[in-house]
Amino acid sequence: FSNFLEGRQITNELRINLALSVNKTPALHQRKDSFEVAVTELRKLPLTKQEMLQLLNNVPSELKELKAYLPNWQDRFDEEQLDNIIQLLWVGMDEEEPEKIQENDPISSE
Repeated sequence: FSNFLEGRQITNELRINLALSVNKTPALHQRKDSFEVAVTELRKLPLTKQEMLQLLNNVPSELKELKAYLPNWQDRFDEEQLDNIIQLLWVGMDEEEPEKIQENDPISSE
């Protein structure tokens, strides 16, 4: 997993800095908010629980990476909506390895 992050460290930091400069809020607070917003937005999408876990545990850095784990995503989701969620997830990720979300965590309000 560290290799996964190493290649993207710069992008991740850039996105975090960008979001911070726009919002002028403390880093940790900003990341937590972004992540919560992202998860809230994800819940509105027609995702299966498995897809959501996969997305949150392997945050794609761009839309084309989504194809790997969201079959037919172009038919199912609005591109801009997904792109915004990806951005939010990246800003929401801590610089440390993000916590893995367990299967049994209540993810949707089912």
